[in-house]
Amino acid sequence: MRALRRNQLVWLHDAAWATLAARPWDTAARTTLAHWQQHRLPLVVCRQAPCTSTQRISVGLAAPRSWAASKLALDLAPEDIQAHGDFPTLQEVAQGTAWQSAAQALADGLGITAHVYGSHGWQHLSGLDYVHAQSDIDLSLQVPDMDTAQAVVAQLESAQLPMRIDGELVFAGGHAVAWREYARLLQGQTRSVMVKSRHSLQLADLPALQALTEAACAI
Repeated sequence: MRALRRNQLVWLHDAAWATLAARPWDTAARTTLAHWQQHRLPLVVCRQAPCTSTQRISVGLAAPRSWAASKLALDLAPEDIQAHGDFPTLQEVAQGTAWQSAAQALADGLGITAHVYGSHGWQHLSGLDYVHAQSDIDLSLQVPDMDTAQAVVAQLESAQLPMRIDGELVFAGGHAVAWREYARLLQGQTRSVMVKSRHSLQLADLPALQALTEAACAI
């Protein structure tokens, strides 16, 4: 299996679900886990917790906020994972909505695939009620280089979706930066941005971010 990135989805083998269920959960957490197992819903790869062995994978379960146990932090062995994949695309999430045309126009302008995580992504995957009137839409955008990232930011700033657009630019090596922070960095409104990956969290200015992405491309 290729190295997993933050915000990728993983589906578990039945034996892995049984192992998780055997842990000493409270009633609310046990109910949430049972629903996820019954409906074969995915978990999401998180930043590796400091206390987690390098032989384990930190993942999260994100249920609707109205659930008593809405967020669970878990750790898995690589062999627990049956399959992995990505959140749905922007076009998939927008299908049949009043803003489908606006989403398609944005997708066409971006020139790269936008995946939707957060409340809109989880609602699409699970059929549960995550989205409310104030919900942002979170986009994950893999960009091959800094020039593409700048062009993507320009498209996002001019987008006409009915909700606020949040999310991340994901550079080589899984190094992710909030796109709004990156826009402020380009405009000189901030000197550094928070760079996230599955294994690290660090501040970087523009030259340092460039060096990170170039080093990852060289691997």
